[in-house]
Amino acid sequence: MRSTAQRTTEGASADLPSRPNPSADARAESHGAVAHVVAYLYDNRLEAAFGTTRKIAAQCGVSNATVVRASQWLGYRGFRELREALRTTLRS
Repeated sequence: MRSTAQRTTEGASADLPSRPNPSADARAESHGAVAHVVAYLYDNRLEAAFGTTRKIAAQCGVSNATVVRASQWLGYRGFRELREALRTTLRS
């Protein structure tokens, strides 16, 4: 897992890494709901930066836990950390 400093200093694409760690790849690919949330997060970064797990879950038709799992799949400890990284990127 990369540190917050690494994620926020690697440029505009640092807010959502292009690929998570390899061990997470298989889990996400076998979990269509997680992949759906990840796609939503990429396409709706502003909403993710200021939204809640509940709001994103409702938009994606999944549970709050699935939003958290998608955040973890991307290398964050949870949605809160992902949201803070997105906000930091937007401020820079």
